[in-house]
Amino acid sequence: MISGGAKSENGERIAFAPQATEAAALVSGIFSFVPDSGIAANPVGERRRPKSGQRGEAMGARDGKSYVSRLKAHPRDVWVAGRKVGDVTTDPVFRRPVAAMARLYDCQTDPELRSTMTYLPDDADAPAGVSFIIPRSHADLVHRRKAMRVWAEATFGTMGRSPDFLNAVLASMADAPEFFAEGGAKFADNVQRYYRYCRDNDLFLTHTLVNPPVDRSKSASQQADEYAYLGIVEEAKDGLIVRGAKMLATHGPTADEIVVYPLPFLGAPRRGEIRAGLRHPGLYAGLALYLPGAVRSRRSVGMGPSARHTL
Repeated sequence: MISGGAKSENGERIAFAPQATEAAALVSGIFSFVPDSGIAANPVGERRRPKSGQRGEAMGARDGKSYVSRLKAHPRDVWVAGRKVGDVTTDPVFRRPVAAMARLYDCQTDPELRSTMTYLPDDADAPAGVSFIIPRSHADLVHRRKAMRVWAEATFGTMGRSPDFLNAVLASMADAPEFFAEGGAKFADNVQRYYRYCRDNDLFLTHTLVNPPVDRSKSASQQADEYAYLGIVEEAKDGLIVRGAKMLATHGPTADEIVVYPLPFLGAPRRGEIRAGLRHPGLYAGLALYLPGAVRSRRSVGMGPSARHTL
């Protein structure tokens, strides 16, 4: 489960407050705000490869060492059965899944696999992971299939959420600017720029979609606590202030960023309800992640390779 942190009156992000209902976190809305890359937006509805964002700063397809180094450089607030986790890359619960993920990224820089695992976007200076490709031809589809087969075979198909899952989701969003433009041209621009940012920096994304089980007899708008579920408190100039909790962020403690978007809704939205999407930066400031206990022991006994690749 993830829950929000706190924001001071002057707009600075501060440490997590244990009770989610007493906290708020500053995040960036994918479809309402993305840090300006200085790149002009494509005309709405025109399907061409988006111009690269963060040019000159992007690293392109990375290896396992870079993935682990980023996790160490961006600590997050993680709790397992009441125990606060320090470094997720060395903690007994997370070290093996982190190592398994690092091996996948190493495939991208392996001399024998590099041509299969990467491609050079028309608008970028460095090769990107093929999982971000927006296919334009049969050859593109074949290239992506071969790359994804390498990752699947590397884990015997036991990794629940390898990076290609949400990379492909994000690519499909970036390839449909006209859909997001139905809410305004800025939303099409935002989702395309976020795609470029993730692709050019080879970020590992996870998502969280499910509301925590509170009172199942009532809808979200009928809950006694307005922020029992994650909701928008305020739209600030530099992002959204949100408060509440979401569940089931697979690989949340070991991903670079968390994307939040809703499952299908029925009825009118309640005030502050998230109906589009948002992302929380990899720094995870103001965000806490809670996991049940005994993850390692439960999955390490009699479960073979899956114990090394899943969370």
